[in-house]
Amino acid sequence: MTEMGSNPHPEQSEHMDTDDTYDCSDQKTGTNSDVTEPVEVLVQLAEEGKIDPWEIDIVDATDAFLNRLERTDLRTSGRALFYAAVLLRMKSEALIDSDGDESTADSEHER
Repeated sequence: MTEMGSNPHPEQSEHMDTDDTYDCSDQKTGTNSDVTEPVEVLVQLAEEGKIDPWEIDIVDATDAFLNRLERTDLRTSGRALFYAAVLLRMKSEALIDSDGDESTADSEHER
């Protein structure tokens, strides 16, 4: 393990290019995550020893995230969120309907 404040990878510059993409594939399922929080990526890199957390310029990382956010197509993200909400509502209504059917059957059985 490296000492705090020392860079474990001297060949890397002190300021990482936060606009580079990082493979955010889910190790357990093998699927790619559509949304990965920037802080999550930084923590993953630090845990893997690929970056020294003391060398991260939070201001640069935040600025890069905000710049990328400005280029994001929110219409596509919003549409995906909308359809996920519709599916969740359909599932919820199905559960409520099935609970209502069971309680009606139970009350008829008790008579």
